Amino acid sequence: MILGRFLLGLLTDLLKWHQDEQQYLQDNRVKGAGKAAYLPGLQLRWTNKPTVAISDLAKWSEVQQFNRKCHRKLAKVFVSPLRLDFAHPDRSRLSTGSHRLY
Repeated sequence: MILGRFLLGLLTDLLKWHQDEQQYLQDNRVKGAGKAAYLPGLQLRWTNKPTVAISDLAKWSEVQQFNRKCHRKLAKVFVSPLRLDFAHPDRSRLSTGSHRLY
């Protein structure tokens, strides 16, 4: 249940950022001590600098590409079990020689 809520929150944020560049920039910026600072979560290359510059963050087009990649991979995870036919197995495969499994 907790993992589902986490995934919902994550995908909701990614969808908002995918649709609106200004929302992406606004959600990754925090104001403190009279000036804006950027959050380090979407850095392309991690650095030990005390402040994060906007040039260190992923561009909006890269966030959109990442979002599409996540959706493709999640779709594969959810669809792949549906392709396997466990609901109606072939009965001839269940019998082996004189042993009957059903």
